Amino acid sequence: MRIRYRYRGNEKIFDKPADSVIIGRPRHGVQVDIDLTPDLRVSRPHARISIADGDYWIEDLGSANGTEVDGRPIKGAGKIRLSPGQQIRISDTTLALDVPAAEPRPAASWAADERTLID
Repeated sequence: MRIRYRYRGNEKIFDKPADSVIIGRPRHGVQVDIDLTPDLRVSRPHARISIADGDYWIEDLGSANGTEVDGRPIKGAGKIRLSPGQQIRISDTTLALDVPAAEPRPAASWAADERTLID
């Protein structure tokens, strides 16, 4: 999973194979995959981005200050489908999911008798 995140002009990239990524601030006994310290209004843990059945999902984990996707609060809404390029805001940090483009499929063509579509 590849996630770009920016806090006060400093951009970082999380790029590791993962089915689930926890975003927040660590503390003793609480581990996060993306550490948003020094943004002190970020909870421990704050949100999770996961992959299920080929779709990406984001969920606020009961944070104190909430999570927004494209300006819409999602706290308490459960899992929300996330599309590449949507802007995620957690306090003063913005994040975006980068998904590699799928390889193009060859165009379908008609067989010689023009009755069978070959895909």
